[in-house]
Amino acid sequence: MENRKILACKLEDLNKNLEERIKEKTAELEQAHENLKANEKKFRSIFENAIEGIFQSSPDGRLLNTNASMARILGYSSPHDLIATTRDAALLYANPEERNVFRRLLETRGEISGFETQFKKLNGETIWVMLSAKVIRGENGNNDGSYYQGFLVDITEKKRASELELANVRLRELDELKSVLMSTASHDLRSPMTAIMGYSSLMEIDFQKYFEPLTTDNPTLAEQSDKILDRLRVIQKEGDRLIRLVNNFLDLTKFESGCLEWNDKLIYVIDIIEHAVKVIKGQQSKKKKLDITVEYSPGIPSIYCDPDRLMQVIMNLLSNAVKFSQSGSVRITAGTCQNNNIEIRIIDTGPGIPEAERENIFKKFYQIRGDKFPADSIPKGSGLGLAICKQIVNHYEGKIWVESEIDCGSTFISQLPVGKSS
Repeated sequence: MENRKILACKLEDLNKNLEERIKEKTAELEQAHENLKANEKKFRSIFENAIEGIFQSSPDGRLLNTNASMARILGYSSPHDLIATTRDAALLYANPEERNVFRRLLETRGEISGFETQFKKLNGETIWVMLSAKVIRGENGNNDGSYYQGFLVDITEKKRASELELANVRLRELDELKSVLMSTASHDLRSPMTAIMGYSSLMEIDFQKYFEPLTTDNPTLAEQSDKILDRLRVIQKEGDRLIRLVNNFLDLTKFESGCLEWNDKLIYVIDIIEHAVKVIKGQQSKKKKLDITVEYSPGIPSIYCDPDRLMQVIMNLLSNAVKFSQSGSVRITAGTCQNNNIEIRIIDTGPGIPEAERENIFKKFYQIRGDKFPADSIPKGSGLGLAICKQIVNHYEGKIWVESEIDCGSTFISQLPVGKSS
């Protein structure tokens, strides 16, 4: 009897322990289930909201699952449309053979990262993508039921930026090569041109001294003499233009390479302006009736700069003003403006510059060709003069620009900091 009671007590304790174990395991299973649901929800959220494309595909190329970003990147309205439309993942590749390369690498390594290739969007547009994926094996670790799972990132903009950077590097290399070639060619041209100009001047002097007097009583020879002199002067005029062009090329290459020497000193701007005007008046064609005047305010301070470079700016601007003004006047004014800067204005009565071209005229090799003047009526230039003016003014941290009105003329304005003053 006593043994039965002991056995009954043991059975009762055993049942209680079993019930408690069952409750504990049930709670653990419920918690594990909740955790699984939470993880599944989290994974689903990541899957659906990731900005990268996420995909699952079979080894033979069937898309099994994709997220919305994958569909959006490839131009489809939804993952369902992408999967339904794409029966073979190889069709997404711009070059289907790339799919075979990707598959061989993936099967060999088990996973692959950073595989770059081109995909075709629904509309036929080609984009660059980067693929990363791994092989998910079947339950027994074999290929039965295995699939590929991976990410896709659109790197088209990155590729374009990289290509642009490479193109910019190449352009910089070509620009440096161009500068070297221009500098070498300019130096090589200047020596023979100096000789040509010297000998043409000597020929004109000798011709006028020894041969022209012989034509006095012979109208035919006199006519021929005039033609020879005109041709010599054309050689000299075109030679001068070519030397200016060579010098402009040399200056430009020196500017761009940072090799230009600056001999700054304290100078009085009006002295430079008046000398430039005297030179321009001496060069002015007798056919033109232009009134060239200078006006300046009293008390203009001295400026610390290279007098030759300032002369180059004023001469270029004055030459253009005279060249494009068939009649009327060219006026130069000088004074001080805000921040005590010196302001030089060169005002002409030419045809004016269209608004769309006012920024471009300071670019290298840019030349205006409008309806106001036939191309043959304007002396040809290099398109470098204003670009050099801008380089010089910018060197001194100044400003240069143009204000213009069609049929009323143009005003070129330069402002230069005074810097050291007298």
